[in-house]
Amino acid sequence: MKRFTRPAAAALIALGGSAGLAAAQVTPSHQVAPSPPQPARPAVPQVAPHEGLATGRIQSPTIDPRSGLRLNEQQRVYIRDAVMKDRSKVKPPSLEVDPAVGASLPPSLELYYLPDAVLANVPNAKLYRYTIVHDRVLIADPTKMQVIDVIRP
Repeated sequence: MKRFTRPAAAALIALGGSAGLAAAQVTPSHQVAPSPPQPARPAVPQVAPHEGLATGRIQSPTIDPRSGLRLNEQQRVYIRDAVMKDRSKVKPPSLEVDPAVGASLPPSLELYYLPDAVLANVPNAKLYRYTIVHDRVLIADPTKMQVIDVIRP
């Protein structure tokens, strides 16, 4: 048995040792060239999620209906002039309407979309509608049927 164990052990040592040597001697036949530098990507602005995402009620981030419509004098004149040009399209209300900020409007009152030219110059007004009462332009919240601004002549 001694005869067979020595050559077998020698063969195992030779195989194990040569496998380690063979593995150590293996080198890639070609070198991989480093990839060229990639052009820098423009930075993407990080936008905080809108508060409505958490509640499931998403509203336009540029218009907050809770803050109302805040018009400067130039915008008021622009709206009044644009609306009065198309005054013939507006039917006078058949019911008595109180032309005051905060006044409730009857649900049957017809409200009109502001002209496109107004919306282009006063984008915050896109949520609102108007009607004309006693030569006054009433800007109203159509969901609450409430007057939010009165533009006098």
